[in-house]
Amino acid sequence: MKKVLRDSKLPEDLFYVALIESGFSSQAFSHASAVGYWQFIRGTGKRYKLKINQLVDERRDPVLSTRAAAEYFKDLYERFNSWYLAMAAYNVGEGRIDKVIKKYKTRDFWTLSRIKRALPSETDNYVPKYIAAKLIAKEPDKYGFDGIDFMPPIEFDHIEVDQPINLRLMADKMNYNYEDFKALNPKFKGEVAPLELDNKLGLRIPPGSYEVAIAASKESIADNVTFVADQKEVRPYKIKNGDTLSTIARKFRTNIAYLRDINDFGRKKVLKVGRSIFVPDRTPLKEKRPDLTAKKFHIVKKGENVASIAKRYQTSVSTLRKLNGLKSKSNLRVGVRILLPENKKL
Repeated sequence: MKKVLRDSKLPEDLFYVALIESGFSSQAFSHASAVGYWQFIRGTGKRYKLKINQLVDERRDPVLSTRAAAEYFKDLYERFNSWYLAMAAYNVGEGRIDKVIKKYKTRDFWTLSRIKRALPSETDNYVPKYIAAKLIAKEPDKYGFDGIDFMPPIEFDHIEVDQPINLRLMADKMNYNYEDFKALNPKFKGEVAPLELDNKLGLRIPPGSYEVAIAASKESIADNVTFVADQKEVRPYKIKNGDTLSTIARKFRTNIAYLRDINDFGRKKVLKVGRSIFVPDRTPLKEKRPDLTAKKFHIVKKGENVASIAKRYQTSVSTLRKLNGLKSKSNLRVGVRILLPENKKL
């Protein structure tokens, strides 16, 4: 991130804005549906050329989102000629800052922050929070944060392929942890990595694994380039009469922002009865699910179906269907993870 800021000829200390926005988490999202390291809302992200759709959300990518943040900060600084006002505008929006400058006839952030209700309290505290984060991060021992065990920098190599990839299957073929593989490629929302506009796909891979990754990619082509969710995270839910994002969020103990994120919904999205959306994969407050546990799984390979998998693990088709929420006519996609009853051996 610092390198991207330096390459953009911006102060690298803007890096600490991402710290106070997200805690450097690619998975961060807010009640206002802001996502990723720099907490871009959908409109601003797309304005700065970040791809956001059912399969990809580049707001979660540390490099791509930082490039977009750099362009946004360039525009804000050019507009306000003050880094503190630029940061305030990043938090509350440039329109609000324009209004208070005009109303109170000052371009000094500290003066505006002392005027009651000129800015939201969150924005009043935003710049001081940034300054505090920067000071503490640069000299943690001075502020009582001694003995910190810093994480090593993330290292990776790249490959480029010309087919969409099932990331879970590729991680399995590489004998590499799937969650770690997704952490290298956080812009992909589920298991499928689609081709870019140039019909190429770039992936980050563990250092020194180029040949293994190329071989694994050839065995991990995604047959259907549709959204395949990480099964531990979401499952489909059919919309009923009276459902709204608010009622569904309460039912599944989540919030509207998360539902919008996993379904790629804009703020004006209207739900239609009978359509299915993705929801967090946990039991609704008033819904009973089968008392089955599964700590092991099987990754679907070409030619397999529920019956063949059930036979292999000496269980029943109905058990697998209940455990995985599969309907009788559900087709298994290659690379999808099928949960197995706990007492079944792999």
